[in-house]
Amino acid sequence: MVTPPVVSLVLTGRNDGYGGDFIARFFRSLRFNHQQLTARGIAYELVFVEWAPPSDARLIRDQIFDALPELDAAVCSWYVVDPRYQEVLSLNPRLEYLEFPAKNVGVRRARGRFVLTSNCDVYFGRRIFDALAAGTLEPRVLYRAPRHDLTLPAERAPLDWSVLEDPRNLAGPAHVPAALRRQLPARRTGRAHVGEVGLRLHQVRLVFV
Repeated sequence: MVTPPVVSLVLTGRNDGYGGDFIARFFRSLRFNHQQLTARGIAYELVFVEWAPPSDARLIRDQIFDALPELDAAVCSWYVVDPRYQEVLSLNPRLEYLEFPAKNVGVRRARGRFVLTSNCDVYFGRRIFDALAAGTLEPRVLYRAPRHDLTLPAERAPLDWSVLEDPRNLAGPAHVPAALRRQLPARRTGRAHVGEVGLRLHQVRLVFV
């Protein structure tokens, strides 16, 4: 019996130039997160969902291993969602990308003991990696964190903790979900650096029915 990975990293996207340089931002953050997970010996899988990709664009799955040869294809799962699902599920013709249905596709197929859903340009923080490595996360618990945005240096510049944790690179205040703001005094589990710099990690207990 194959031992499941500690964590499934569920990401979604498509090669349509979102944000101007989506591919470059994705590959840059994935390289950093992969290096940190590997350095700590954290067994993980990458689950990537390409949602309704444009027919005239090269699939991300066909580019990623050229850009990041250090990735192990054996721990990467790729799912390409037919554009017809977008047509059926979307009630707004101006909404061309359904982020959360796309993430659900990945979550339902994840094999890890824990599932971490995120966006493709998010750098996970030092304490998150430490918590995964220490095995201190509890099952059946939802962990959430605020996010800080950074203004990063040019693509060619090296990216490490000194850049991510430098307060001079902050682009503004943290983005904190309303539900999380109401819980800030309770069940604090430590500091994390999520989004693109430092914040706190909190947990919310769920009741499954």
